[in-house]
Amino acid sequence: MALKMVKERILEEYDIKDTYDSVHMIWQYRIVDNTTGEEKAQIQLTFSKEATVAEYATNDHWFEPSHTKTVDAINVLWLTSNQKGLGSLMLAYGVLQMKSKKPKIKYSVLDDDSDQSTHITKNIYSRFGYSPVDAVTRTGENTVQIKGPEKQVLLADFVKHVETMFPRGRSNRAESRRSSSRGAESRRSSSRKSKKQ
Repeated sequence: MALKMVKERILEEYDIKDTYDSVHMIWQYRIVDNTTGEEKAQIQLTFSKEATVAEYATNDHWFEPSHTKTVDAINVLWLTSNQKGLGSLMLAYGVLQMKSKKPKIKYSVLDDDSDQSTHITKNIYSRFGYSPVDAVTRTGENTVQIKGPEKQVLLADFVKHVETMFPRGRSNRAESRRSSSRGAESRRSSSRKSKKQ
């Protein structure tokens, strides 16, 4: 249901293209302009068999240390957007598409190398529930010191965030038109190296 909502939202104004690199087992999804075919946003993902995640029952554990475990996960390798608002739609669509391929997977992981990686809020990944694998220390009201770029989210929580951010029947078409002239949005996630215990 969440994937359908996000897909409908994208297709109101854009098209979606997908490719699969069978050599590296990487899926790529792109939001493109219906008329010109110009790329507006892109995400690359793969499945990781040895992703390291903290053993938490929820995503709200920024400041609590925990043991880690190795799990299968959806790994976000790369996310870019050159139009405000489409980065969030691209992330939601990509992760949910991967989840539909392997519904039993419970986690998504990524390396947050964005400019906002040390921010608790105002961070594209935090809005979806991603939080640091290693516990962090606070350096300001909204900033933390991180030990590494690795972040994780429970997919059940990811879906809840998507449903809250993109409720059915409430289009952001008008907002995206207004904000498209305010600047570009670009977030990056580099490939995640698995850590073994």
